[in-house]
Amino acid sequence: MRLEPGIEESTDDAVLLEMARRGNGPAFDLFVTRHRARIIRVARGMVSDQEDAVELAQEAFIKAHGSLTRFRGDCSPRTWLDRIIVNLCVDWQRRQRVRRKLFVLPRGGEDYEPSPEGSAAETSWQSDPERVADSARIGNTVKRVLAGLPATQRMAFVLRHYEGYDTAELAAALKCAEGTAKVHLHRATQRMRKALAPFVRAED
Repeated sequence: MRLEPGIEESTDDAVLLEMARRGNGPAFDLFVTRHRARIIRVARGMVSDQEDAVELAQEAFIKAHGSLTRFRGDCSPRTWLDRIIVNLCVDWQRRQRVRRKLFVLPRGGEDYEPSPEGSAAETSWQSDPERVADSARIGNTVKRVLAGLPATQRMAFVLRHYEGYDTAELAAALKCAEGTAKVHLHRATQRMRKALAPFVRAED
C-alpha cells in the first residue's frame, strides 16, 4: 500500500482517525487495511457465514467513516470500531430472527469454524477420520451455543476468546462495569464448557 506524506505504517490509530476526520482519505484507508481482517473475524464469530461477515465488516467501516466527527477518544479506536461491528452483528441477528418467523429459511453456515486455528487443526488431522469427525462436531457445538447465547454474552465470549480482550477492554466494548462484563463472560463460558464437556471426557 502506497502511503501519503505524513502517514507511516506505524502511525497511531488515533492519529489516523484525526487525519481522516480532516479529510485525509489515505489515512482512513490505512486504518481499514490495518483492522479489516480482525473485524471480519469478529463478525464471523457472531454471524457464522463468511460472506455475511465480510459484508458486515464493510458496513462497519462505512459507518465508522460517517461517524468520525463523533469519535471523541473516550475509548481506543479499536474498541470504538469493535462496538460498531458488534452492534451491526446484533442488529443483523435480530433481522434474521424476524425473517425466520416470517419465512422458513434453511440454516446456513454449517462449515463454520470458531477460530482460524480450527481449520488448520482439521487439516493436520485429515489422516484420522475419527478426529476429523470429532472436530466437526465440536465446531457445530460451538456454533450452536454461540447462536443460543444472549447478544451481550455472545459479544463477551467472542471478544475475549477470539480477540483477547482483557476485562477493562471488554467492559468498554460492552459499555458496562467491569464486574458486569465478568458476569456476562462467565455465564457464556459456563454454557460453552457444559456443552463441550462430553468431548473433553472423550479425550481423557
